[in-house]
Amino acid sequence: AEAERRGRGSITQELRLRRGDETYRWFELRARGIASAENRLIRCIGTLSDITTAKRKEERLLKDAVFDQVTGLPNRALFVDRLRREMAKPRSVNLYVILIDIDRFKAVNDGLGHDAGDSLLTSLGRRIEALLGPNDTVARLPGDQFAVLFTETLSGGDVNVFTDRVHEAIAKPVNVNQQEIFLTACLGAASYRDETVTAEQLMKDAAIALYEAKRRGKEMFAIFQPAMRDDRGELVALESELRRALERNEIEVHYQPIARLVDMDLAGFEALVRWRHPVLGLLAPESFLGLAEQTGMIKDIGRFVLNEATHQLGIWQRAFRPNAPVFMAVNVSASQLMETDIVLDIRAAIGREAVYKQTLKIEITESVVMQSPEKAAGVLAQIRQLGVGLACDDFGTGYSSLSSLRNLPFDTLKVDRSFIAPDQDDERAAVILETIIALAHNLGLSVVAEGIEDQLQVDRLGALQCDYVQGFFIGPPMTAKKVTESLGSMPYVKAYGKTAISTLWERATSEPDVVANEKEFTTEDIDQARQRKSVAPISVEPFPKIEPLPMAPRLVQPAPEELPPIFKTTKISTKPRKKRLKKPVAKKPPELPSGVT
Repeated sequence: AEAERRGRGSITQELRLRRGDETYRWFELRARGIASAENRLIRCIGTLSDITTAKRKEERLLKDAVFDQVTGLPNRALFVDRLRREMAKPRSVNLYVILIDIDRFKAVNDGLGHDAGDSLLTSLGRRIEALLGPNDTVARLPGDQFAVLFTETLSGGDVNVFTDRVHEAIAKPVNVNQQEIFLTACLGAASYRDETVTAEQLMKDAAIALYEAKRRGKEMFAIFQPAMRDDRGELVALESELRRALERNEIEVHYQPIARLVDMDLAGFEALVRWRHPVLGLLAPESFLGLAEQTGMIKDIGRFVLNEATHQLGIWQRAFRPNAPVFMAVNVSASQLMETDIVLDIRAAIGREAVYKQTLKIEITESVVMQSPEKAAGVLAQIRQLGVGLACDDFGTGYSSLSSLRNLPFDTLKVDRSFIAPDQDDERAAVILETIIALAHNLGLSVVAEGIEDQLQVDRLGALQCDYVQGFFIGPPMTAKKVTESLGSMPYVKAYGKTAISTLWERATSEPDVVANEKEFTTEDIDQARQRKSVAPISVEPFPKIEPLPMAPRLVQPAPEELPPIFKTTKISTKPRKKRLKKPVAKKPPELPSGVT
C-alpha cells in the first residue's frame, strides 16, 4: 500500500471492450506507475494485450466440464448439482428425476455411423428440451440416455402427462441422411419425498424404475416404488457394467474350429462370445449371459456377435478359402428370435460382407423354438429364404420334438455332448447316438457332434458316419487374430502334410489363451477385485495353460512330398568365397545290352 501511494506499484487487470462492429474483445492491462521527484504518481506505462483467444479457450474448457459436447445439454455433473439445489429448496409440489433410455439406439448407431447417431441424439435432446417448463432441466447421460429434472405444477403439470408427451416426441421420425429413423424410449421416474434421500440415491431409484420399464418391453414407463428395492439395485449396477463393456469394446468373439470327419480338415467355426473385464479378466458366456437376458441387453450382444462373426467369415473366405469356403455358426437367443429385427440384421450382415450362401448358419436350441413354435417357424422360414443355414442346437437335451424336425427348416443337427461323453460300455447311449445320426441323415440333415474329448470318440463317430466334430480335442476357442495367422500359414505348412485343423490345434496348444471364468459375478466381486488392484501391485500369476494333448487328432495324410526350396536350409559362411575349378571327370560309356558287341 505504501509503494502504491508513492507511485511505485503495478496493476494487472482483465477487461472487455466493445469494438465498432458491436463485437467484444478481451484484453489484459499490465502497467506500473512512474513517480515524480516527490514520490508521487504522475503517469503509468504498460501494455494492453488481446487475450480473446485464450479467454475463449478457457470458457470452452469450463463449458466442456459441465456440458455435453455432442448435444450441448448439461452433463451428469451439472445435472446432479442442479438436483441438489432443487432438493434444498422448500417445496409444495413434487420433484421428479426421470431417466430416458432410447430403444435400439446402438443398432442404429452402428448401422448408420457415429455422425448419424450424434445427429439423432441432438435432435432428440432438442425435442425433450422443448417440452420443459421454466424450472425444469434436461441433461445428456453417458450412452443413449437422458435425464430430466421435472417439477409438477399446480396448473396440471402431471408427470404421467409429461412422459406421454416425451414418448410422442421421440416416436416422431427423425430425418438423417435423407432417411427417416423411427425410435422409441423407455422412461423411469423417482419422486423426491423423503428429505433423507440424497441426490445420488434419487438417481439410483430412477435407474431402478427405468430397469423395470425396460423389463416390461419397449416404450414403457415406470415410477419407482420402495418394493422395487430388492435385487434390482444389484441388477442395475451390473447392467451398467455390461453396457459400458459394449461401449468400450470389452466384448470379444472367439472362434472354435469344426472339423469335417471324412478328411479331418477344417469345415467351419462356431462364434462364442467372451467378456474381457478390466478387473475380473476373461469371462465365459455362462458368467454374464444370464444377466444380459434379465436386463434385455442380450439383443445388443447378439447383434454384435452376429456382425463381428459375419465380418470375419467374409475376410477368411475371400483371403484364404475362396474355393472351399468355411462356414460360421452363430447362436441366437429366444428374445432375438421372437423379434422380426433378427431377419433385418441378418440380411444387412450378409449383404455387407458378401459371404457365400449357406455358409452363415444360425443356431437355435430346441427349447427356444418350443416357446412359440408357430412364430419361430415363420421367422426361421424368412431366415432360410436369405440363403442362411439353420442348425438345431443341443438336440436331445430339450423337448426332442420330432415334429419340429419335420416342420422347421433345419439343415443341421447338433448332438449334445451328453450323448458323446458316456462310458464306451454304455450300450443304450451308443444306440441312442446311432439312432440320432441315422435319423438326421434320413431327413437330409448334416450332423455335428459337440464336446469331443479324445481320439476314441472321433473314431467311434467316424464309424457312425457323423459329418462334423467339434470340441477341445479338435481345437479350443481362439481369437480372430490367431485364426487369421494360422490360415495364412497354410501355403507353407501343407508341404509337411498338415491340414488347417492340425495347424489350428498346434497354435492353440503352443500359445494357449487365458481360461475364461464361468462363475457368475456380483458387484461385490468387482469391488474386491478393484480394491486388490489399487491397494498393492498385482502379483501376476501365470494363467492356467491348456495341457498339451498326447497327440493331435489323427489325420488321414498323404506321404509328405519333397520340401520346396523355401524350406531347405543352407549353411551361411562368413569366410570369403574362393573360386573353385571343377575337376573334369571322364564320362563312363553307356553299358550295352547283353549279347551286343
